[in-house]
Amino acid sequence: MANIYDRIIKEIIEPALKPLAEIALGLRFDQAVEVEDKIQYTLEREADHLKMLLFKDKVARQLLHLEFHLPDEDIGSIMLLKKGMLNLLFNLKVLQYVIYLGDKKRLKNLKPFFEDEFTKHSFEVIAIQSLDYHKFLQSSVPEAVIWAILADYGGDKPELAIQRILQKVNELSKDKTVFGKHLRRLEVLSKLRKLQPVFIQISKEMAFTYDLKTDIRYKQGIEVGKAKGKKEGIAVGKAEGIEIGMNKGEIKKATTAATKMLKTKRFTAQEIADFLDVQLDLVVAIQQKLESKAKKK
Repeated sequence: MANIYDRIIKEIIEPALKPLAEIALGLRFDQAVEVEDKIQYTLEREADHLKMLLFKDKVARQLLHLEFHLPDEDIGSIMLLKKGMLNLLFNLKVLQYVIYLGDKKRLKNLKPFFEDEFTKHSFEVIAIQSLDYHKFLQSSVPEAVIWAILADYGGDKPELAIQRILQKVNELSKDKTVFGKHLRRLEVLSKLRKLQPVFIQISKEMAFTYDLKTDIRYKQGIEVGKAKGKKEGIAVGKAEGIEIGMNKGEIKKATTAATKMLKTKRFTAQEIADFLDVQLDLVVAIQQKLESKAKKK
């Protein structure tokens, strides 16, 4: 799966696991704990998400093996291999699910089984777009609501569904910085449904953007800009405002990488933002600063 989607899933899976398991898998459990995935050491393949499910009855504990998959391709032999290794390593019942994230209505190759002359192994394949998005909207966990963007909108138009998703995630987010991260995740995932242009338009209409002008670091940037020139000051203000929520190391690394990529003149600001997984406004602000410096020379 593409790194950008894989990264987002890893960011939201922990808080979203319980509601996602209930809605998509029909599973209820008391607790899920991390277990060391030795498969990656023995096979150099890492199970997407591996959890031990704990119940009040200790005898009932099980392993949950989740794979998130984008292409419509046969992975039956891989699932069989992982199931065998997990049984061998943990000696526990293994529940295997593949959650398909693509937009195909009918899967031709991603079959829920592996079968040959001597072996028959089955697992469950669940297309996220077959699930009612209203069920995700009912969750009190914003990371779970995010999954609604990939679900089935039923009779609702995409514009209405996106509005409802944005509204619910906004209500559940503890502050603007957290909501900004969720907004970025939703926008990236909307690409999987070919809805990114619609998503961007709706979010703008609903004013769900980070209001830099109310941010103290933006104002500080403007003040600095008065001494260095209005245009450069605005760029500094934007860059500093967008950096809210990032630690100094992340800011420095992203700024350095974006600067180098911009200087090559081979990438657009949007391509750089997507590649570095940062907000577009940050890259644009850096670009404006570079252009301002170039004009002064």
